[in-house]
Amino acid sequence: MIASIINLLQYIFLGAGFIMVLVSFHTYVRRTGDYTGLLQFWSPKLALDQREFFINRAGFGCMFIGIIMRLLYYAFYL
Repeated sequence: MIASIINLLQYIFLGAGFIMVLVSFHTYVRRTGDYTGLLQFWSPKLALDQREFFINRAGFGCMFIGIIMRLLYYAFYL
């Protein structure tokens, strides 16, 4: 029972986090019109405003929680 809940939650957190990161990138492109910043998203040229930054970090946090849940699932229930 707990294994199936963790299995479901990992996909929910990974999917929600990925969608949140895409939303932050979409709002950045809509605000600036700069598509080249997305191709180099690891470079410091991507100047996110406060809301975009918060959504981006929350999305990465959700994906991190999903990865931790996946590790727990494989460590204890597989």
